[in-house]
Amino acid sequence: MKNYLTYSKIDTYVQCPFKYKWIYIDRNDYKRNIASERGIFARAVLERYVTKLMELKKKKNLKVFDKIFNTLWSDTYGIILSDYDKHKIKDYLLVYIQKSIEIKHVLAVECQFSFYLAELKLQVSGRFNRVESLPVNRLKLIDYKIGQSQFFFSDSLQSWIYGYALLDRFPEYGGHQISYRFLEKNEFMGFKPQDKSKLKSKIIGVASSVLSDCQMLPTKNKWCDFCDICEQGKCSEWN
Repeated sequence: MKNYLTYSKIDTYVQCPFKYKWIYIDRNDYKRNIASERGIFARAVLERYVTKLMELKKKKNLKVFDKIFNTLWSDTYGIILSDYDKHKIKDYLLVYIQKSIEIKHVLAVECQFSFYLAELKLQVSGRFNRVESLPVNRLKLIDYKIGQSQFFFSDSLQSWIYGYALLDRFPEYGGHQISYRFLEKNEFMGFKPQDKSKLKSKIIGVASSVLSDCQMLPTKNKWCDFCDICEQGKCSEWN
């Protein structure tokens, strides 16, 4: 029987096995924190904006951006986020889109990926925010970040999975690069994926823990202060 995991599920387990069990096994309701909602809103705006520019074959169009931003805000996110969030997010997105998007190089937006690990009979899936072509037959994966750059590392679960998926899905390219774009601070972190076999070994190590863990005990971590389970008093580690 084939097993299925997404990057988000594996990442949740790494944060806290109990959180993984609460959400994905017990299927309890889980309320996302405000920081997550801000990130989801910003990514949704960029996804629709870049997709529309690709359709129009234009470099940039602030009227299109305003329309997409305001529609998403009034339809969904204006209920969740504050006016302060609205203006702050719009300000840093405007800085980003005017300097950092070359439509002619964009190959895919919110691009789905999936790869199979035969050793675990496991299908791993997720999505890339944006994929662009580079000179000399090279490829760049761009992932949007809302948090600060010091909390992200090139040798991390996300970098392993994204790096392996990039190499697996686009083997015809001679070079691959991952770029984390920190929207709020207008910073970026760029690096090349590690060797594919090394990435595979690291992913298998983490994924096998998810599949074999029978206890799913809570682990105190930096996200506990923002966790809905902790706020409800359902976590023994927090209490």
